[in-house]
Order: sequence, then C-alpha cells, then structure tokens
Amino acid sequence: MFLTGQISKEVETQIAPLLERIVALEKQKKELLSEIKMLSCRLTALEEKADEMAEQAEAVNAEVPTATVREATRNEPKEQVLFLAAPDKFGTFSAVSPTEREGESLYRLVTTDGRQGRFSLLTSPDALATALISVSQMLKPVCKVSSEAVGRPTRVVNEAEGTAASEDGVWKVISKAEVRLM
Repeated sequence: MFLTGQISKEVETQIAPLLERIVALEKQKKELLSEIKMLSCRLTALEEKADEMAEQAEAVNAEVPTATVREATRNEPKEQVLFLAAPDKFGTFSAVSPTEREGESLYRLVTTDGRQGRFSLLTSPDALATALISVSQMLKPVCKVSSEAVGRPTRVVNEAEGTAASEDGVWKVISKAEVRLM
C-alpha cells in the first residue's frame, strides 16, 4: 500500500506540469480563435470595399472613351533615368550614362524632356564610398551637405533633390541637392 501511494504521488507530480500546459494551450487556442474571427470580419469588410471600388472604377472607365485614354497616355511625357559621375568644381556633370556604372556613377537624374531634370545622390555603399573619397570634390559642387556622423559616415539620406539643365551635352546644376551623411 505504501508503494502504491508513492507511485501515485510521482505520477501526479509528473502530470501536474502537463495539465498546466494543457490549460495554457486551451487559453491560447481561445485567444487565437477570437483573433481569427476578428480578422475574418476585417477581410470580409475589405473584400466588400474592394468590390465597391472596382464597380466605381468600371463606371468611371465606361464614361471615358477609350480613344481619349489612349491619346492621354500617348501624350504623357516619358521619364528617362540617367546616371551621372562626379561633377566638376563648377557643378557640371559631363560623364552621363543610361546605366549605373559601379565605381563611377554617383548621382541619378530623372528627366521627362531631356532638357531639365531632378537629381539625387545614389545611396548604395559603392556610391557612398566613392563620394567620401573627397566630399569637397564629389558632393559640395552640387549638394548642400550636412552630417550627423561621428567619424566616417556609413549611409547617406537624400533630404531634397537638386535640379539640373542640359546645355551642350552636359548637365549643369540649377539648384543643389540636399544630403545628410550619417
């Protein structure tokens, strides 16, 4: 009889943590079912909203003649992206490429007419390393530079784009970009 009581206590001792775990899992299951129900309601509401918006879009598209849409699309200016190497001391970019060139490209310029565009400093680690070779030569002719970095900067943030105009095959800065070194 003493042995049976001892075995019973050992079994209870081993089962107690399992029972606690079952209670915790049941509680978690209840919470998850509640969350699933809430998410299901939100999904239904979003689906209804999407259907409503699709119907509105169809109604708007039905009102606009297709030829007008094609004509408007045809007349929209196309964006052209160019990559610029380091500027000269006067803020002129003479090395321009339609593709980014590792170790050479520092700036990205977007133009819709080929005459004026917006530019910003590339934020890749390669471009940052190239720019940091000489901030006064690579950045300052075309950028207002602020720095929060203690020591060597590890990243760059474009605060505002600069503008440039194409003159005789080169891009000349009209207004400087604003960058922050961090």
